[in-house]
Amino acid sequence: MSRLLNPGGRLVLHSRNWELVRSVGSWVDARDRLIRRNDRDAVVSYYWQIEQRWEEEHFLELVVAQIEPDGAVRACSERLSIWPYRYEDLMGQLRRVGLTVQSTTFDPESDGYLVVAGRHQARGTSEPAR
Repeated sequence: MSRLLNPGGRLVLHSRNWELVRSVGSWVDARDRLIRRNDRDAVVSYYWQIEQRWEEEHFLELVVAQIEPDGAVRACSERLSIWPYRYEDLMGQLRRVGLTVQSTTFDPESDGYLVVAGRHQARGTSEPAR
């Protein structure tokens, strides 16, 4: 992604706090109310499969249980691969590709955060006129 940025460009990244996600371990998050979309009701559940080591592939399975008009339930699911990363590793990777962190909302107790990083402009150049 860093190669796509022009000098002076910014990368805005929103991330989960994977340290918190991993600290809980594997769990099921079943929502406690119906969701209505296109005149259909459904219950959404998430199964987080958290592995022992950071380097291992983790999984998130989303299950949508749709309630039919006759009361029948039709479920479908999708299993997604997740490769979590530590905040400190993200900061190091941004530096290695030549980006400087301009701002971050990271808080070890918060579920998610926003990082804004940019590529420095080469000396003696100016931004193009807009």
